[in-house]
Amino acid sequence: MLDQRAIEIRDIMSTKVIQFGEDDTAAFAIKMLERCRISGAPVINKDGKYVGVLSKTDLLCTRLIRHMEARNSLDSLCVKEIMHVAPLITVDEHHPVERTAKIMLDKHIHRVFVKNRQGQIIGIVTSFDILKFFKTNGPGDNRNIEMKLLLEEHRKKYRSATQRLWT
Repeated sequence: MLDQRAIEIRDIMSTKVIQFGEDDTAAFAIKMLERCRISGAPVINKDGKYVGVLSKTDLLCTRLIRHMEARNSLDSLCVKEIMHVAPLITVDEHHPVERTAKIMLDKHIHRVFVKNRQGQIIGIVTSFDILKFFKTNGPGDNRNIEMKLLLEEHRKKYRSATQRLWT
């Protein structure tokens, strides 16, 4: 069991960050999310700047469904038309795991991107990564127990909302 106070977000992040271009098609994005077994990825514009995030939730939007019904294809629908346009939520690679989990809970997000000191994105941490961390390392003190319970509650709410979408 690791000393949780010493664990930084870089210790649990994935360094394989898939990204989409804003002009990539929805069909391509769906294939990549499935192939890479991820739930979302950042979107960059032609200048290489981050302009948003595309998640599986975005792919359930009304616009995408109407487009599919009208054209029976997603090849002409671009990622920029369905992505979530917002600044990326990022943390420094030395950010503590526990504080990162709190940010994710407070902002109701499922992923944060990890930056190095130069401001480059070097990794991603998902809510699943955080849950795995707490499960593997166990609670170290009362704050960790509280965080673990909050994360479990968050996971249950997400699962419930997802199930309602599909029924």
